[in-house]
Amino acid sequence: MFVREISPIIRKQILLSAESIANGDTVISSILVEDQSDFIKALKVQYRRVGDFWFRDTSARILGTKSATIIERKDAEGIFEQSYRQWLETFAVSRVVSTLNPGTIKMIKTLIDKGMRDGKSFQQISKDIKGIEPRLTSFRAKRIAATETHTALTKTVHDTVASFNVQATKNWNPVLDERTRAAHVQAFSQRNIPTNLPFIVMGEALMYPGDPAGSAKNIIFCRCVATYNIT
Repeated sequence: MFVREISPIIRKQILLSAESIANGDTVISSILVEDQSDFIKALKVQYRRVGDFWFRDTSARILGTKSATIIERKDAEGIFEQSYRQWLETFAVSRVVSTLNPGTIKMIKTLIDKGMRDGKSFQQISKDIKGIEPRLTSFRAKRIAATETHTALTKTVHDTVASFNVQATKNWNPVLDERTRAAHVQAFSQRNIPTNLPFIVMGEALMYPGDPAGSAKNIIFCRCVATYNIT
């Protein structure tokens, strides 16, 4: 669903950039700014969708434990909602401005640079970009959808546990296949970490897998999850 929602935005960005290049204008950042509000809106909807589902799911799991420190669900929901809404409003904007749009710009500039090295005219570079636009859009949309949905999920679970004020520890759990980063597999050894302390992965402090405090190489296409032990 999210891929379908953001694909038209990305497609428009790529095609408008190609038109600009055909006219000899390789400064494409202003084009992406025009659709910034649509991108931010789409992210907010997805973060909200993921957050609502996983708050309900995680709440039910916590309420099924025997912890003596659990507070009322209504109180926890209020704490979570206030925290999550503030995060959603600020993070969606900063994510588009500082990460997602620059990532698209970098992708297009790489194609421009390659075309120029190959001796192609701006018109031919523009035509080449239009020709592979479906593949570029699909790759970019899937990459963004996978990373942003994963971040929203892992953050929601982490914040839900914190909202209930339970005594808990957390474990880093990677998907054990050939696609998983070696450092993320190694992080499997990080068990029973207090929830208020970070995991250390690739030398970076991450409160949960996909934590945007980490670098792109640490979180893009990450599929790891944290599991929580309620005591």
